[in-house]
Amino acid sequence: MSCLLIERFTTPPPIPKGQNLTQRTMEHFQHWGVADELRAPQTLSDGRNVFDALGDGFTLPAFDADTDAFEQAARALGMPQTIVRDSSSGGREHYRAALVLVRPDQFAARASDDVPVDAVGLLQRVVGGRDR
Repeated sequence: MSCLLIERFTTPPPIPKGQNLTQRTMEHFQHWGVADELRAPQTLSDGRNVFDALGDGFTLPAFDADTDAFEQAARALGMPQTIVRDSSSGGREHYRAALVLVRPDQFAARASDDVPVDAVGLLQRVVGGRDR
């Protein structure tokens, strides 16, 4: 798909105090020199970038958390899912959730310390199906 983007200015305009941040917020963070720190994912304990560990389908990074409910639910639905198990130390505590369900487009569909009561229903909602 081809796309043409036309901008009026060659650089983002300065925004005093960061008011009215929008979809172009990252440009402001680049202007302020903090974009790299904001984008940098925490490294997994095996040295990989967390994005390199994501599978082609749904991925569940689990930081010192039980993944049984998600694994059983994915099997019951015939849904491919990658489980990335790691510790919550070494910078990964910044994720602030022990279980992060990531969609194939790398959007976090759910982040929580708690295992869902109905994991099958949750996964059905995440993939666009109906609740049971």
